Amino acid sequence: QEKSSTITLSEYDLNWLEKAENICKANISNTKFGIPDLADELALSERQLHRRINELTGLTPNKYIREIKLQHARELLEVGRYKTVAEVAYHISFEKPEYFSKLFTERFGIKPTMLLRK
Repeated sequence: QEKSSTITLSEYDLNWLEKAENICKANISNTKFGIPDLADELALSERQLHRRINELTGLTPNKYIREIKLQHARELLEVGRYKTVAEVAYHISFEKPEYFSKLFTERFGIKPTMLLRK
């Protein structure tokens, strides 16, 4: 389902993706932030946003936002900023730490607890 990594993105596309990522990161703790908000911030319709993100990343906008959240969570766990997985999950606007742990483990192949600093 994901496109091969041989896609070569133009500088414009890379800048656009960086902008999208920065918007997602700026709203990472906002549980109400979603695709309509991201589309608004990028001045696109939701349909255009879906097409553009899929074209550039091979992901749906939901999976793209989730990927940014999971990457950010991994960084937080690695630097030891939080004491529990639940704190990290809530920080990146997951309401259920168990669900966050499941997605994290599927994505990175290790449980988030293994990255917690003791």
